[in-house]
Amino acid sequence: MNRIKLSLFLFLEIILLCNSKLLFVNIHFRHGARGSLFLDRKKGYDLLGMKWKKRGMLTPKGKRQVFLNGVKHREKYSHFLNEEYIEDEIKAYSTDSYRAISSLECYLNGIYYNHDFKENILNDGITVYPPGNVSEYMKSKTQELGINSIPKDNHIIPINIFQKSEHAFVLHEPGKISDCQKISKIREKITSKNKYLEISENFRTKYEQKLNNFYKNNNISINFEFTQDKINLFCDCLYSDLTDSRNLSHLEKEGIKIEELNEFCTNILSLVQQEIVSGDNDVVMMSQTPPVKKLLDWMDKRIELDKKGESDQVKPGYPKYTIWSGHDSSVSTIQMFMKNIFGTKWTFPYFSSTVIFELHKNEKINNNDNIYEIRYYVNDKLLLNINYPDFKNRISGNLWTQEKIDNFCEFSIINSEKVNKKIKKYHIVILILIVVLFISLVFNCKNYFSHRIKHKEN
Repeated sequence: MNRIKLSLFLFLEIILLCNSKLLFVNIHFRHGARGSLFLDRKKGYDLLGMKWKKRGMLTPKGKRQVFLNGVKHREKYSHFLNEEYIEDEIKAYSTDSYRAISSLECYLNGIYYNHDFKENILNDGITVYPPGNVSEYMKSKTQELGINSIPKDNHIIPINIFQKSEHAFVLHEPGKISDCQKISKIREKITSKNKYLEISENFRTKYEQKLNNFYKNNNISINFEFTQDKINLFCDCLYSDLTDSRNLSHLEKEGIKIEELNEFCTNILSLVQQEIVSGDNDVVMMSQTPPVKKLLDWMDKRIELDKKGESDQVKPGYPKYTIWSGHDSSVSTIQMFMKNIFGTKWTFPYFSSTVIFELHKNEKINNNDNIYEIRYYVNDKLLLNINYPDFKNRISGNLWTQEKIDNFCEFSIINSEKVNKKIKKYHIVILILIVVLFISLVFNCKNYFSHRIKHKEN
């Protein structure tokens, strides 16, 4: 069945490519598999009793996933990308997170592949693939890797970290979302609904006694509270451990069925992504406005070059291939943005999940604006094929102005508060200086008059 699906996918790709010329590619992907985001501080255990070296670390499997995504895209875009790295051809962005930056480096290793690297050992097999299609080319590269996660990258490729001026609202880790405190307030309102209270109660009823026994019997000093946030953390730990193929049989001794727990947690994490992270339309449209404006600008520039007959040229500020490495919330929110405007399907953003926008020129249509079209993919599935003018018009009508963003996030109030804090800070410094100067003046005056009196007496 998988071979049939892959054959149909490749057949569709061939038909589409025969009628069009690729002008631009934009890729969003979630980082690869990583360790638990919750560890106790003393011993490094997560909520399921598994030990990690570092919180949220990118694992060998995670490195392999994103590397093979790069291999896949080198194969897919071999006719489009140069074999060697050209600075102005590719622009690579990442959130300011070690696992996202590391994932981007591994991905770029896959794009610019060589065979020299012998590090990053994968101890438990070589069958880890990213979500989506697995080609024979990917399998052959997997065999070449052997037990190594990724090969060595001889190319020095600059990575741009999301800056507040350009990508202030690209969502990454919930709770660390720039200065827009309105998002946290909206999420608090969502999580107070009966639906989430019911989830917490169901989890407590089903697993509270079993987990407490598990922690007690295994001498794990974790004070687990059955709040929505802690349940999300617990499910995230389970997801990380299962992705890393860790042995969780010790849970079954307390009557906890792993498959049942995994299904329960998968539903919870999916609900969190769809409703808490990216369910509010205002948050989605506000947060995606800066990066989508950048995306449209890049596409317009490639069309500008094409109309001049220079579509194959690489120029500063006119990239052909752009990459954004982020988190589950990054991929979730761009999907929800597309769902809100075009009605496309939302898919849970597993590790290394990928969203792709391609700009094509249909060479069978006469020279007019409608010859340009957009293809939108999630994990290799084509979800939208639309002409570029319609795509741009429908998106542009939903993007927010900077004034609307400022008002929504109350940046003017936040900035004034920051200014006031600085002023108060300076007031204290100035007051201290005045007091010091006054004391110094009094002391000097006292010495002066004392000296005058002694001088007169003499």
